[in-house]
Amino acid sequence: MQSLANLILVFSRFDCFVELNHGSQDELVLVARSIQTAIHSITVRDAVISASEKRLQTLLDTSLDGIHILNLEGDSKQCSPSFMRLIGVSEHKLRLMNVKDWDESMSTESFPLFLEKLEQNKTVFETRFRRITGEYIDIELMAHLVWIENETFIYASARDITQRKEAEQKLTQQKMRLEATINGTNAGTWEWNLQTGEVRINEQWAHILGYTRSELKSHSIERFQKLAHEKDIEIIKQAVRAHIYQNEDTFDAFCRFYRKDGKIVWVHGIGRVMSVTDDGKPEWMFGTSLDVTKTKQQEREVAGARDKLMAIANATSAGIVALSSNAEVEFMNPVFHTLYGYQKTDLENWHQWLERAKITKRRVHFHEFMLDVHHRIFVYKLKHPRGDAIPIIAQQLVQEAQLLCIDEFQVTEIADAMILKRLFSLLLLDWNVVMVATSNRGPDALYEGGINRSLFLPFIDMLKHTSDIISMEDSRKDYRLENRVDGQSYFWSNNDVHGNNNINNNIQAQLEEIFGGTASTTEAEIIPVLFGRTVQVARYNDRCAWFDFSELCYQPLGAADYISLCCRFPVIIMDRVPQLTANYLNEAQRFVTFIDACYESRTRLVL
Repeated sequence: MQSLANLILVFSRFDCFVELNHGSQDELVLVARSIQTAIHSITVRDAVISASEKRLQTLLDTSLDGIHILNLEGDSKQCSPSFMRLIGVSEHKLRLMNVKDWDESMSTESFPLFLEKLEQNKTVFETRFRRITGEYIDIELMAHLVWIENETFIYASARDITQRKEAEQKLTQQKMRLEATINGTNAGTWEWNLQTGEVRINEQWAHILGYTRSELKSHSIERFQKLAHEKDIEIIKQAVRAHIYQNEDTFDAFCRFYRKDGKIVWVHGIGRVMSVTDDGKPEWMFGTSLDVTKTKQQEREVAGARDKLMAIANATSAGIVALSSNAEVEFMNPVFHTLYGYQKTDLENWHQWLERAKITKRRVHFHEFMLDVHHRIFVYKLKHPRGDAIPIIAQQLVQEAQLLCIDEFQVTEIADAMILKRLFSLLLLDWNVVMVATSNRGPDALYEGGINRSLFLPFIDMLKHTSDIISMEDSRKDYRLENRVDGQSYFWSNNDVHGNNNINNNIQAQLEEIFGGTASTTEAEIIPVLFGRTVQVARYNDRCAWFDFSELCYQPLGAADYISLCCRFPVIIMDRVPQLTANYLNEAQRFVTFIDACYESRTRLVL
């Protein structure tokens, strides 16, 4: 009877009713034990399921990737907090959404094909997600099918690769600009393994010697020594030893080579050791070479003409004095001394007696200056595809200004670094241009962390050697605050949240008052930019343009675009500026460039 009582108790716990047939007590006990065993199994199963659900929830809560589970129609069933942050919506709203609402690659036509791939294997691909703000982000997506309680679901894990894609794009652009810069200077490039003797060259280096690259590809240094003039081989070796063992900054040598047609060509080679072996020995040396045959020929002609001039000056009956470009006496013939009694040392201050020419000057922001230089290179290369544009541009700049003032001097691009190294060496050393520059960082911090910065270091040394460095860190006066435009230019809202900062009605009214007039009802205005590019303005009037932060800083715009906008509009309003955290480095860099353009052009900016 006790077993029967237990049986009744077990059934009462599970709200069950059983009609018991007449039977022996042993049979009832056996039934009771069977039911107890079944209930125990159910309890264990429920515990396992509960533990699995807890592990799944823990996985979702702690995953850095955006995990989401969909049904076979693409409807969202469950997701991780990181996925909600990725899309920018709440869990409740996400459960009402379909994958087509956020995945750019998913459509009514493409989704069935996507399912077919999943049925065959796990799928990993790149796509783009559309956030609730309308912004697109690059995504690496891993998806496969899972089966839960005889129902099939799609398990997907999304990773934000926007910064990686932008970095890859920037690296590709920098490589293209570096290649364009090298091609623009007609420089041959070479790599020399000092341990194995292997030599790699580009097409231009082969062209200097009258060969094609395939004819000289992957040859040893011994082959190039045979092409070098026998009297100059030791010059090359001495330059290598000076760079490696005597702490010379670069390998630097002028030497002669035999062309394929047997003629001799002068080559100026500059290089630097870029890697070492595990035991510290110099390994790969990278460098460039220029054909300087015409320069050497001109030097010989100049030297010959100088000798002839000296002979004529010494033989003439007139007193002759030769002055350098800074009016210092370089030569005085005997007749001048006889006629006037001056020695050469007496006329060291001759320049004080001369009427100094009026000094031409130019003040320019660094962004505008580099855009001007790139445009000059572009125009020159259209006419002279194989010509060296840098010396020509240096001459043009010298003719336009002897005093060059550059504001916000900075170097962030590899192409700019390569151009500045050659251009300013010519301007400051060869043409004696006077430069005054302001910068937020000292010379030693220029192009910090840049690609192949070691090739840029000689320019920094030259800049420090030829310039007086004046620190303004102790200055307590901000000159930018002088002569400010009357009226408020900065407004903020208490609801300032990334991608969803609503401006209250009062601020909106003030911005409308600053905007003034009536916005154009015509199509967007197309503003021309350098190199044939354009930028569109959707909301504007005759004097003012109104932008959302995302229009100017989420888009791939640069200094040229911002300068063109500032030249067109004296007032620019930018609203919905978010708090720029470490996750918005690219947007912050564009924002700083835009601020510089507004400040330089004296454009009133309202935020």
